[in-house]
Amino acid sequence: MWRAVLAVRGTPSDHDAVAAVDVVDVTAPHVLAVALEDAAAPVVVAGHPIDATAARTACSLLVAHRPDVPVTLWLTAHTTGATLAALRLARAATDDAGHGMRILADTLNRTWSAVVLDSVARLEHPNPTLGQHLRSWLPGTRFVVRQGPRPRAVAASAVTSLLEGVPRAEHDLLVDAGATDDPVTRAVVTAVAPERTLPLGIPVTDTARRYGRRERFELSLLPRPGIWSVPGPATRCPGCGLSVPGQVCVFCRTTGDVPGPPPGDVVSAGPVLTAGVGR
Repeated sequence: MWRAVLAVRGTPSDHDAVAAVDVVDVTAPHVLAVALEDAAAPVVVAGHPIDATAARTACSLLVAHRPDVPVTLWLTAHTTGATLAALRLARAATDDAGHGMRILADTLNRTWSAVVLDSVARLEHPNPTLGQHLRSWLPGTRFVVRQGPRPRAVAASAVTSLLEGVPRAEHDLLVDAGATDDPVTRAVVTAVAPERTLPLGIPVTDTARRYGRRERFELSLLPRPGIWSVPGPATRCPGCGLSVPGQVCVFCRTTGDVPGPPPGDVVSAGPVLTAGVGR
């Protein structure tokens, strides 16, 4: 067994749980250690790069508080809902934390996510064009901002341009319950024909820090079970015994033998180590 944690900032409560995933506000660094005080299994924490410093600090404090518990941190620029859904899928698929990390990485590599905003005037990443800044002042203007490894902002009417390369009928669409009939949602459904459209229940977070203002809603396209083959577990780590999702164990930093997706931002149970930002 392992604990899946979504690290956020600005939630109404310090600690909550959404379908087997602990949602922890890491604004105060001690909260993660308190929330997982009874943890007796490896911990996988996922969060957004904007929260990287807070999440690293919280993970480091957890490691110091519970040196017997392996901890790893994965940073991804996907939306909160997409990351939460990928964590839930990985946690449900396996009891091995290393294998779960591999499934999490592979799921997010195949995921498309975006947010709908009324303005991009304060958006920093991706940097809006001058024309988009000017259009942000016009009443009724909306934008769709693709998240993940290739962020891009377009007018809401051009949302289909953000879907190039997304195969038809191979994903489930997760969208806020109140936005299932929104023109942006309908355009996405027409373009990629998702198998199912599911309500997206996500914790309330401070998205204004991420996008410059509160989002209208977010959408995520996750690979559909049956079409997508869940990657199997890799070689067991000779150090900690967990499956190694890449060439280096993301928990104890022992070198493995099977290539795979690179680790995200890693905090191990040994010295605090960091690698590149996850997808």
